[in-house]
Amino acid sequence: MDSKGKFAIGCVVAVVALVIGIVLSVGGYFIYEKFSDNGQETDDNGLLSALNERLGGGETETGTTTGTGTLTELLESATWQEADGGYRYPTFMRRSEKLVTDIPATVKSYTWQQVDFCYWPLIGSWAIDNKSFPAKGCYVTALDEVEDITYRQEDKGIYSGHTIEGRIFYLKKKITRGDAVDHVTVLAVVYPEDQQTEVKPFIDLILNW
Repeated sequence: MDSKGKFAIGCVVAVVALVIGIVLSVGGYFIYEKFSDNGQETDDNGLLSALNERLGGGETETGTTTGTGTLTELLESATWQEADGGYRYPTFMRRSEKLVTDIPATVKSYTWQQVDFCYWPLIGSWAIDNKSFPAKGCYVTALDEVEDITYRQEDKGIYSGHTIEGRIFYLKKKITRGDAVDHVTVLAVVYPEDQQTEVKPFIDLILNW
């Protein structure tokens, strides 16, 4: 083979290598864009951004939901863990902490499917008047806003009603008298109406807290 033939073959090999490199680079870019959030697809409707803005971008998950069966079955065999706020929670529920910056407070949440059990420490220290909490527009969990209140026993700090998404909430608030401001601590459960019977252990726990 003469020098011209060798030169032509070299040019073809170089072009093929260049094309392969471009294809790999472009493919890698699109894979990265689609799964740029730790292997999850990016949030196209902006919901994640909105939640992060309210939560201050801070959520720490300390457990995952374990076990199978109905909530009643899981609660009957559950191990209950004592928490610093003077309450207990079942260890099969997913545990997380969320910083709500506009109160500010760190909400401790325990979740199983559509049931959320939450503890708010000192939420009245900055932003909430204990005489007006809860009320329409207040948050009973980090993300659940009150739509209405259908039951109240103010002498015991017990309130129940609906969230704006249609679930039922049941909560108890405790007031700690401070020198300059009163502090409000809340223990609450939010659940779908069809699980009223299943969440009774949480309601009893809140009532006796």
